Amino acid sequence: MHFLNPAHIMKLVELIPGIATTRETVEMAKTFVKKLGKRTVESKDYPGFLLNRMLVPMINEAIYLLYEGAGTAESIDRVMKQGSISPWGRWPWRPDRT
Repeated sequence: MHFLNPAHIMKLVELIPGIATTRETVEMAKTFVKKLGKRTVESKDYPGFLLNRMLVPMINEAIYLLYEGAGTAESIDRVMKQGSISPWGRWPWRPDRT
């Protein structure tokens, strides 16, 4: 199970059955996650699973935009806050934040 961060806020859990994981185990995991008030999505065991596989290139592009001078950290941050569908909005990993 991959609980998305921050786990106490995010309502989705990625389930990644292994090669020897039985369907019964997957169903038990789904039941457990449902009792926590969250939803599940299944992913095959690939690097990054589903969300991080999509998210990491986006983070990299934000850094490249800053590096290349396409926008300021503030403008890139605003695009994420006000133009994305992310529940967090901003990118807290901004290089100018310590």
